[in-house]
Amino acid sequence: GKLMEAAEQEHQELKRGNDLGGLPCMVFTHGMAGMSQSYAHYLGSIASHGYVVAAIEHRDGSGPGTIIHRPDGSERKVWHMKLKDLAADPPMTDLDLKAAQLNFREAEISETIKLFAQLNAGDAPIMNLKPGSPRNALPGFKNRLNLSAVTVGGHSYGATGVMQALKSAGSKEMSINGGVALDPGKGSGPLNKDIDVPILVMQSGEWTEKQTGFYGQGWHFNVVKVIIENVKEGWFMTLM
Repeated sequence: GKLMEAAEQEHQELKRGNDLGGLPCMVFTHGMAGMSQSYAHYLGSIASHGYVVAAIEHRDGSGPGTIIHRPDGSERKVWHMKLKDLAADPPMTDLDLKAAQLNFREAEISETIKLFAQLNAGDAPIMNLKPGSPRNALPGFKNRLNLSAVTVGGHSYGATGVMQALKSAGSKEMSINGGVALDPGKGSGPLNKDIDVPILVMQSGEWTEKQTGFYGQGWHFNVVKVIIENVKEGWFMTLM
């Protein structure tokens, strides 16, 4: 009993030391038909190194389904949508839909960065509306975040979104200073090449092995390679 007590006390002290320092932050954006929980193991691993990771559950119609919980207790469900589910005049093309979804995702990334600032300031009483999750966790981030070290990461459709968001890096809406793109999308629209902050692109073996033509620009692998070769600071690696 005594030993357990001592260990518990030490654990508390580790958690609540005075020199908390600024925790770097990451916004993570999921792939097509993915959701925030799909990456729990990977993001938990990043968090274990002292990062605060916010995984977005996108409401752009690219996830399988998500529930918006409102403060008054009501909810709204957002289901996966395809081009054929939408009525538009003139009709939308698949690229129109992708562009709209990526803009929606970019706005959600921007809002998440604002949330980091709110958590750090501790001035806005942010309500955790997720049922069954602890209500007292969020106030603990007051004065603990390093808002000058915010990166954005994403997989597949999310990686395309990362590269798009990096176009606005350094602006008030998008105060990010780096990006991690895992398997940039092959069908989520052309990739942004206007990137001034460091970017790391990592591809899985399968993504590299199965090559496809990419919007008339050549093989996907070569398009990504050329973009990363031409940015100010970029790394491109692929698993064999």
